[in-house]
Amino acid sequence: MKKTFLLFLLLISTLLIFGQKKPVEKVTTIGAHILIPTGNLSDTNPYGLGMSIETEIVGKNNAGLTFNTGYNYYKSDGESKSLIQFPALVGVKYHFGGMVAFGQQFGVSHITQGYNLRFTYSTYLSFGWDKIYSDFRFISSTTPGHENDISSLSLRVSYKL
Repeated sequence: MKKTFLLFLLLISTLLIFGQKKPVEKVTTIGAHILIPTGNLSDTNPYGLGMSIETEIVGKNNAGLTFNTGYNYYKSDGESKSLIQFPALVGVKYHFGGMVAFGQQFGVSHITQGYNLRFTYSTYLSFGWDKIYSDFRFISSTTPGHENDISSLSLRVSYKL
């Protein structure tokens, strides 16, 4: 009985020592992006610019939890007013190898011109090289009526801190 118990303790300690999980990695990037408005927003705002900071906590199975905040500025066409959007998003990101990742984020945005807080989501494909990353994103904020959505395509280039 003592030998069985001793073997069981040895087996458990071996599993604990050699069965360690991959250490959690934290990646923070800061970047700038160019926005191409889509839908009805493209009728009143020809382009946009923005900045954002994103933190990702990568787990053992190549999946990560992301936190993103920043601002998006949509330039007016002269007849309407410019929009500024301040998103706060949380999401997941899955890495396919070392360079390519796919992500989905949800959250809220404060949007000027009377839109206030709106549900916002973002879907993106990310590419990373050492300390430089680039993302192709679709960002959309819902407003009353589908014809009033605030959505855009984005190209983000960022630097790993």
